[in-house]
Amino acid sequence: MSQNVIEWKKGIVWDARVKSVIGYIQTRKLKYGPKCPNNPDGLNKALPMIDHLCSKPSVTQAELKQAHKLSMDGIMTILSNVTMPIQLKGGGKVWPPEDGGWYMATHEPYTYRVCPEFRTAWNAARGLA
Repeated sequence: MSQNVIEWKKGIVWDARVKSVIGYIQTRKLKYGPKCPNNPDGLNKALPMIDHLCSKPSVTQAELKQAHKLSMDGIMTILSNVTMPIQLKGGGKVWPPEDGGWYMATHEPYTYRVCPEFRTAWNAARGLA
């Protein structure tokens, strides 16, 4: 796999997985989710951050930190909360694109790239398309 061309796994029904992710975030007391009683500013940061991440092909970590006032740990927590319902089974590692992963990270600058089909399904489900 080259740096510029990412081979995302074909045949994944992202619409169903995105609905699962949104349901997961909206119904659990996640640190950055809408039902979290301990969120210091009372805002749901998870859905807006994923909206931002899905708004373009790649987003730097610095951009997410600044736009959503999140630490690196906050970003990773939200990414993990999206990954869990997608992967359905444990294992501890995020799947790479060719195995059905929904995003990948690159370095210098630290940048997140989201599977185009996931982005399309997310934006449609959130009314952003």
